[in-house]
Amino acid sequence: MTARRPERVPDLPGGAPAFFDGGQSVRAAWDVWWSLHAGPGHVEQLAQARLAELIGFARRRSSFYRDLYRRLPADERSLSRLPPVTKGQLMAHFEAALTDPEVTRAVVDRFLADPHRVGHPLLGRYAVWTSSGTTGEPGIFVHDGHALAVYDALEVVRFRRLASPLALAIVAISPVLPEPSMVHFARARGDHGPPQDASLRTTVLRL
Repeated sequence: MTARRPERVPDLPGGAPAFFDGGQSVRAAWDVWWSLHAGPGHVEQLAQARLAELIGFARRRSSFYRDLYRRLPADERSLSRLPPVTKGQLMAHFEAALTDPEVTRAVVDRFLADPHRVGHPLLGRYAVWTSSGTTGEPGIFVHDGHALAVYDALEVVRFRRLASPLALAIVAISPVLPEPSMVHFARARGDHGPPQDASLRTTVLRL
């Protein structure tokens, strides 16, 4: 079934938020597909290298994580040795936990308070999602374009069980929405919750 063409976002050139890059999405999808077929040794090696890179980035850019990880070795690559972090801690140290000084709590709160910004990127480069707060204080989660590309890649490649690079390429360039997946997010209409389907988000952005 062909998806109905969505309306373009009027104040964003071409209807594509700046945090979306087609090449980045294809690279992420290929990376996920290759990891599924390269064997556990490759996955383990890749996971350790990326964890070390992530910890290093967090230490350099976030005062919260720099303090949290101060006793860890500089080349730490074990997820089990990382101190756990709760949502309450992250919300209490919101700005210190983030890695972009332009993203302040005041900027995010103003963005979330504006219903006209639902579906738009914060500062032209971040998606902002909120949790419902049913277990206490609502969580606020800021995602950059690379993170979104990885989410989409996992949804498209792993949950849709693409069998070959050719199938991956067809999905990546097709203007037709793939068959609906069985993985969805539930959210209230008009709020800043996560998109209901990653493939829908990708299709909307590339049209």
